[in-house]
Parts: sequence; C-alpha cells; structure tokens
Amino acid sequence: MSRVAGVIRMQLKDWIWIALPWIVLLSAFFVNLILFATIDTEEENYTGALASIFIILFTNGIMTINQQFSFALGFSVRRKDYFWGTTAVVLILSALYAAALTVLTLVERASGGWGARLHFFRVHSLSDGSAAEWGWIMFVAFLNMFFAGFVFSCWKRRFGLKALFALLVVLALVLIVVSVLGTYYEGWDNLYRLLKPLSVGKLFTWLIIPPAINAFISYLLLRRTTA
Repeated sequence: MSRVAGVIRMQLKDWIWIALPWIVLLSAFFVNLILFATIDTEEENYTGALASIFIILFTNGIMTINQQFSFALGFSVRRKDYFWGTTAVVLILSALYAAALTVLTLVERASGGWGARLHFFRVHSLSDGSAAEWGWIMFVAFLNMFFAGFVFSCWKRRFGLKALFALLVVLALVLIVVSVLGTYYEGWDNLYRLLKPLSVGKLFTWLIIPPAINAFISYLLLRRTTA
C-alpha cells in the first residue's frame, strides 16, 4: 500500500499532467466568450471545444508510461503498484474534473450561456438531464479516453512500435469490416432501436465496460513490460 501511495504522490507532483487539460480548456473558453460577447446574434452558439479536455486525457494516457514508468521502477516500485497507483490518480482526477465540469455547466445554464448565448460546457441533448447524470457521463467519458491511450502505450511498451502500428492497422480493418457489414445487413437500425429506450445516463453506465477492459489488458501488459 505504501508503494501505491508513493506512485500516487509521484503522479500528483507532475502538475502539468494535471493542469494542462484545464489550461487548454479554459483558454479556449475565454477566447470563445470574448468572441461571442462581441457578436450581436440571437442564435445559440455551440463550439465543440469541450472535446479538447478529452483529447488531452487520451494523450496523457499515452504519455504516462513514457514519462514515469522507468523512473518508478528505478525506485523499486512493482509494476502492479505502478498500475494501481496510476489508476487511483485517474479515478480521482476524473471524478474531480467531472464535478468541476458539472458545476460550470450549471452556471452556464443559469446565466443563459454566460450572457452571450454561449454553450461551451453544455453538449446538446447529453447535458439536458440532471446534474448527477451529466457528472456521471463526464466521469465515464474521461475514463474511456485515458485508458484507451494507456492501453496503446502499454502495448507499445511491451511489444514495440511495429507491433503498435500492426495493432492500429488491424483495428482499422476491423472497424471498416464492421461498418460495411452493419450497413449491408441494416445492423445500425437494429442497434438504434435497441439503444433508443435507454436514457443517456444508462447508456454511459454500459460504457464503463470498455475502460475496465482496457485497464485489465494494460495490467496484463505491464506485468511483462521491461523498464
């Protein structure tokens, strides 16, 4: 447990890793706020810039192994302790990020889009439910993005760059085949009818499965990864 706590402290000391998503997101927010505050329009303004924080979480998942794994092993940290410490940090930060975004979304809604009809933190139809549901959606989305990047990084660390390229090619081919077959056999219509009765919150509850799978695969890869 002490080694896991040590990994947590090591991760939290890297303030750039923690603050960068918010530096980018809030910079984009203020730019958009100034822009739309100076434009006289009756239209609702959606930017899509919220995606930046998720892209950075995906990038952090990739970079974590490269920046800290060898350093941690050099201090006799076991691979499983590194994994559990990193996972704990990601869970904590995802919860804090989701809570912060939920508060900002509520303020945005109450202020009529910051007085400029700006919908920066709200996502059309996804954020129209309760605050708890929106916070849960954000939390699950953060976990999906981080562990997607993390599992790719672990794969590359275990098998090398060529194996990573091969994996990406295989995944691309699988997606193409699934897309073609889904269109040919009208599978997308059936999937839509299956998912339509579910609320967005329930749908994202099912989406907790992919990061759990990616985390498990990452754990298996890290156990056999060299420094």
